[in-house]
Amino acid sequence: MLVRGESWIGARYSLCTHSMKMVLAYVTNVLVKMNMFRTRCILICQDHRVCELRKHFSFLFSPFFEDFSAAQPFLLQQVNNQLVHDFLSQQNNILFLFLSELMDLFVAGRDQSAADQPNYLAEGHPPL
Repeated sequence: MLVRGESWIGARYSLCTHSMKMVLAYVTNVLVKMNMFRTRCILICQDHRVCELRKHFSFLFSPFFEDFSAAQPFLLQQVNNQLVHDFLSQQNNILFLFLSELMDLFVAGRDQSAADQPNYLAEGHPPL
């Protein structure tokens, strides 16, 4: 019985190890995609509203990205993750304002009419 128990433990360990490797591969894939999306939103997106926002905060970009200019407030190619990390690690409170404004643009989308409509939630009415 002991040998059978040991093989059961070994099989279970092997299954757990395999499962953990699969989960780690999945998480790594998701993190890579999140980094690409983050980079695209912050640096590559060519939407005119995002470009205007980048122009307004251009002083945040100039120390890190040589290709960035007022005439072209976006990058044409992916950049090194370390460079993006360094940009996001700036000791500058204005960076938080830029990121907040950027998130507002992406969350609001193109149609602001729904955001301008009253929803009466403050009076306790159910959502429309």
